Amino acid sequence: MPGIKLVWRTRKMMASCKQATELIEKREIAGLGIYEKVSLTYHLAICKACRAYQSQSRMIDDWIKSQQMENKNSEEDKNLVRRITDEIRKQQ
Repeated sequence: MPGIKLVWRTRKMMASCKQATELIEKREIAGLGIYEKVSLTYHLAICKACRAYQSQSRMIDDWIKSQQMENKNSEEDKNLVRRITDEIRKQQ
């Protein structure tokens, strides 16, 4: 999302809703610069829809992370590791 252009309104920096959603996602992946943080904070202060989007995005990210953790420790994965280890030992 390089080059996000900010819209100047009433002498304050504010992102559009589209830019705000991009910044919300970017923040989770790579972090934001100071101007992006200010722009997003200002936008979220006045936009109920983008606050809802941010909340939903966080819930989805948390759910994905929890699923990854569950899958990481699943019995199926342990069996797969065991089978691969056995095959490697047989080949040595």
